[in-house]
Amino acid sequence: MFGANPLDPVMKDANEELGRMQGVLEGKQKNEKPMEHNKLDLHQQLVDAVQKEEDEKTKRKEARKKELGIVDDAADEDAPHLKPHFPPLPPHTMSVDLFGEQIITDTLSHNKPTMAGIIAILQRFLQNLHQFLKDHRDSKAPTVINEYFALVTKYLVPFEEAYRDKPIFPIREDGSIFMSLGAYRDHLLGETLRQAFKNAASPDK
Repeated sequence: MFGANPLDPVMKDANEELGRMQGVLEGKQKNEKPMEHNKLDLHQQLVDAVQKEEDEKTKRKEARKKELGIVDDAADEDAPHLKPHFPPLPPHTMSVDLFGEQIITDTLSHNKPTMAGIIAILQRFLQNLHQFLKDHRDSKAPTVINEYFALVTKYLVPFEEAYRDKPIFPIREDGSIFMSLGAYRDHLLGETLRQAFKNAASPDK
């Protein structure tokens, strides 16, 4: 039913590299490749794997539309703000690592706001927040509060100021209904969705 995971080769190479590094640390083999070179190789493999999966997904989608006779030149997935596509896996993937610093600049400057850009902004804030909490674990409350708001001002306020009182992306006007559900490891989420569609007056929306 599902094709091969495009990230499998990357994970295989990463596991082999970890094994090689372990051998170097234990003195069982020589370090023949610089560490930075290996990091770049694996990063490029990840970028290539994501792009390959995107290309294959587009081909499958187009083939399915052709099979069903669907003509849709304005498909949601082709909306500019959804490109580049940020992959949900592997976990801890950083948007900036995949798409560069420009993804943030474009989003904050109104030039090209994207979901990937918003993810990059939030990831950067959370990354610095994590380090902040480690550095200030023994600090007093006033210091923690002041430093926290300094982080918010630096990483989140520019985004707030750029889009305050205005939509970030085009608002759909096709009568569709957006439903947002917050869930984390919720085993009843599937049933919640089924009941939502079952009880909806217009489930097609």
